[in-house]
Amino acid sequence: MEYVIHGYQPEALFRYFEEISQIPRGSGNEDGMCDYLEAFAAERSIECFRDAFRNVYMKVPATPGYEERPGILLQGHTDMVCEKESSSAHDFLKDPLELEVKNGWLSAKGTTLGGDDGFAVAAMLAVLSDPDLPHPALECLFTAEEEVGMSGANNFDYSRIGAEKLINLDSEDEGIATVSCAGGARTVVHLPYDRLKFPVGGKLIRVSVGGLAGGHSGIEIGEQRTPANYSLARILSAVCHDHPVNLVTIAGGSKDNAISRECEAVFFTVEPDRALSVIKETEKKIRGELMKPDRGFRVKITKPAKSDYSGMMSFADTSRILSAILLLPSGVITRCPSDPSLVETSSSLGVVADSGEEIRLVSLSRSSSESRMDDMIDRFERLARLSGGSLTVHNRYPGWEWNRNSALQGQFLAACKKVYGADFKPSIIAIHAGLECGQIVSSVSHPLDAISIGPKLVDIHTPGERMELASCERLYRLVAELLKA
Repeated sequence: MEYVIHGYQPEALFRYFEEISQIPRGSGNEDGMCDYLEAFAAERSIECFRDAFRNVYMKVPATPGYEERPGILLQGHTDMVCEKESSSAHDFLKDPLELEVKNGWLSAKGTTLGGDDGFAVAAMLAVLSDPDLPHPALECLFTAEEEVGMSGANNFDYSRIGAEKLINLDSEDEGIATVSCAGGARTVVHLPYDRLKFPVGGKLIRVSVGGLAGGHSGIEIGEQRTPANYSLARILSAVCHDHPVNLVTIAGGSKDNAISRECEAVFFTVEPDRALSVIKETEKKIRGELMKPDRGFRVKITKPAKSDYSGMMSFADTSRILSAILLLPSGVITRCPSDPSLVETSSSLGVVADSGEEIRLVSLSRSSSESRMDDMIDRFERLARLSGGSLTVHNRYPGWEWNRNSALQGQFLAACKKVYGADFKPSIIAIHAGLECGQIVSSVSHPLDAISIGPKLVDIHTPGERMELASCERLYRLVAELLKA
């Protein structure tokens, strides 16, 4: 294949990243990645195991002189968030990513890059293929479906793990070690509705909201970015307050772990001019409230034909659906009592979907407190019942508690001095996003000292995702220092 990344070391790291970028690997579609990893291991006679959940595990012995040192587990996930620009024709089920390099940054044309967590996959492969890199007994775990509930990590057989240290490679900034994270759960509010025939007269209006920044619903949740799903529900609610309208359909967002960037609805009204006036007035109000990242906010209005749809919802169904969207817990719910600068509990309505029989509201809630998470699920349950619907809960995963006695954290700080210089000041942090470290640390039968590190990535989970190539070089050197620490 023709590579686009040149001049960075080790060359193998970037070659592997480009090669896996040719393999579709959206969540649930990691079989091609598994085949690639198994072929890599077979070619080098590396012990390899693939399970029914599309996790791949590799193990190599210590290099000479490192046999007595504690074993290390490197870990990252093979799947990526598949987001694209509305104008992109990219098919994430079959098309390779179209990579491009600009000013030292790597991105993909019109789509997410998959640096989250393609860097981890490429880095582990580069480590495993380097005969000159010293290390203790080394294990590498490539997990599946991290982006949709960590089902790979949740179902792996951890009796295989003998390592005493875990280096997770799924963070988004260099010089920072994450040592604690939030747990989470996905909730789906199901709101059934009936279809009515359109009456004589009246018009349909399609209103679309777009241009919002979106982003990671854990990392950026504290930045008050505006979700498109909420914005459109607010606009429709304002119209309903002016005069009764009937929803025909509503859908927005494509990933439950991303802040929604776009949402669209069609509704029936007998007073289209008044409806348009209210939409424009509410758009103006919202625009005046937006934070800087969301200044691209736009509202588009068109008038579809009734013949394009089979009917409409009742006003009662319309009202309860909009109420549920607007009343769902959203944004920052609580902050950590010991450090108010940290988000403790949050929730984000990532997806609104219309099946033709029910509206599904898919949220991802996060908390570093299990009791707070219990409370959040109870609130969703009660709201679903009040709205005439039901709730299902999926993929609940545990948080990761800060280990104040970690030796690995000290080794990270020392390694940073070697890679970045004596004047560099690395950081140890806790984050609100979910990491597989929580599941792994809680599942291994023996104590596991863990950190999470990564290269510099920006705008993950959006088509604007990009990765700084020089930071990948430095991060790889940091990993090498930690392996021989």
